[in-house]
Amino acid sequence: MIKKCWRYLIFGWLLFCATSTCHAEDKVRWGFAEFPPHLYLDANGNPNGEFARIVQTIFKQAGIEYQILNRPNRRALNAINTGLSEFSIGPVFVLDNPEDYFISEAVVAKVTVSAFWVGSKSPITKVDDLVSRSVILISSFKYAGYRDFIENPTNKVTLAVNVENHVRALQALSRGRADYMLGYRAPTLLADLEVQIASLNSSDLYDVDIRFFLRKSATHAEEKMRKLETAYELLRQSQH
Repeated sequence: MIKKCWRYLIFGWLLFCATSTCHAEDKVRWGFAEFPPHLYLDANGNPNGEFARIVQTIFKQAGIEYQILNRPNRRALNAINTGLSEFSIGPVFVLDNPEDYFISEAVVAKVTVSAFWVGSKSPITKVDDLVSRSVILISSFKYAGYRDFIENPTNKVTLAVNVENHVRALQALSRGRADYMLGYRAPTLLADLEVQIASLNSSDLYDVDIRFFLRKSATHAEEKMRKLETAYELLRQSQH
């Protein structure tokens, strides 16, 4: 009788562990770097901002759970491209191998790449205007291909410094580290509330499409992506 009870207990424990492990493994790993005001962690450590609300809404509607992997810029990008992160929301050009992902057909948001400078300098209306100038960039940001142009020595653009975020980029600009800075408009304007450059000027260069993408190696990735896209379409329709 005692042996029989033990068998039931062991079977129940194994069943519990198996279902618990399955449940944990079924959570999609959502990787990101903070990108305020679009995506950031609030005081309670929860994702917030426009991008976060889109992700939270479609995951809830699709009945899929996630766990967050928040990393600094370069580590977040590495996590996305090595598969440590399975899901992300951002521009497709951050992916080294887009064929490894299911990518949303819908553009879920847009962000704007802008040039910033202090005082009375010539406006930058296209990337070619940076020739023979110096510029500050933010680490790991590809700027819709603008980084490739800037880092190509034949184009004679001086990359003065790479910094970690928009606040540090503005601080470097205010100290005269370079003629110009490239940043995303909303994050830069938010950062300027802290840095407070009185004579900050800017011009918009390019609007970047934001999509969400799920790594094909994730558990039941195709089914999950189909549910997420359906959920986003319902969200889009509800907003019209």
